[in-house]
Amino acid sequence: MKQTNLGLGEGLIVGMLKASSLPKEEQRTKVFDWSKAEKILAEHGWPYAEAGLAEDWPHTSGVIVRDKKKVNENDNMYLASFWATPCLKINKEEDLIECWVYKENTLWGAGTVWPDLNLVHKIKI
Repeated sequence: MKQTNLGLGEGLIVGMLKASSLPKEEQRTKVFDWSKAEKILAEHGWPYAEAGLAEDWPHTSGVIVRDKKKVNENDNMYLASFWATPCLKINKEEDLIECWVYKENTLWGAGTVWPDLNLVHKIKI
């Protein structure tokens, strides 16, 4: 998946148009999947990673790994949407890895950064 570099206003308009065209049952919020991200990073030992929304990357992304250490360096990072795709970017590569879970299946939200992954991931009853 490729990131887009739309301006803030353009991103909002594109997002609203995309969201309004989705059927009601597809308007489910996706949030960044920290468990999947940690597995990918652990398997490959990546020294640098970012997280964000592919369709609005410049306004939602932030560094989550630097020098193989977990970090939270961006207060503007936003990692949930029902129209944009939460993704992982490793080693400043151009391609993004889709990395999300539906909001109703997790305790995480748009502002969650490196949660305690020992907590229960799914809350289905």
